[in-house]
Amino acid sequence: MATVQDGVVAALEERVADLSREILERDELIMHLQAEKRELRRWAEQLHHQLHSSNDEPRVDPQDKQHVTDEIELRLSAALDQVKALSMQTSTQKDEIARLYRQVYEKEGENHELVGQLQTLRNALADLQCQAATPEPPPQLDDRSPHEWVEETARYPKPLFPMDSNEVRYLVGQWTQNPTKLQSLMTWLVHMSDEATDSRRRSSLPEAIELPRLPNEVRDGFVTLVVPLLRHQMTRIVHVHTRRYDANHTDLRIRVVTPPT
Repeated sequence: MATVQDGVVAALEERVADLSREILERDELIMHLQAEKRELRRWAEQLHHQLHSSNDEPRVDPQDKQHVTDEIELRLSAALDQVKALSMQTSTQKDEIARLYRQVYEKEGENHELVGQLQTLRNALADLQCQAATPEPPPQLDDRSPHEWVEETARYPKPLFPMDSNEVRYLVGQWTQNPTKLQSLMTWLVHMSDEATDSRRRSSLPEAIELPRLPNEVRDGFVTLVVPLLRHQMTRIVHVHTRRYDANHTDLRIRVVTPPT
């Protein structure tokens, strides 16, 4: 709210500055017209003096004299009217400037009042926060041993891509950049997720794999994406266990077994 009031005050001050510039310009014009009026009067006096100063000079036609007099009076009257109009406009604008200054002072007073109210509210809020603050409970220590394996029983929906997709390869690549390890793990995942894999082929593959020290986000990728693809086949049972290595890494073990017939 104080920002809005500041904007109003700035707009009023800008308006005052514009009117002040206009008044200066009109004052200069009034001074110019007044100087012109004085010059016309001097010229009229000189002309009048020349017309009556000497009897030796040629007599001026009364009609010409009257014409000159009328022209001078007309120009004087026009100059006086213009000066009067400009004076009235200047007076009106000075009144408006005074009114705007009063508004500026009023808005500044309101600003100070609002700032005071805002500071009061901030102080009250700080007091309430201090009163409401309660000591945080001490962090609970994990009862489990850091070397204990925990089974992951949560089930996640099967993703739309297959096991041999680029998405799974990218995820495996976050665990190892070794081409041999990457290819071996991909081979194991693809065959273990395929119901058509024969028993001879399965017997040549290990029953379980262990991926040590996975970053937590990579572990989540395996649990939520790769494991659902493994569990999609109906001929084998998939067991998943995790073990915390440290705050940022987790060991992962996936075991695929064929139930007894």
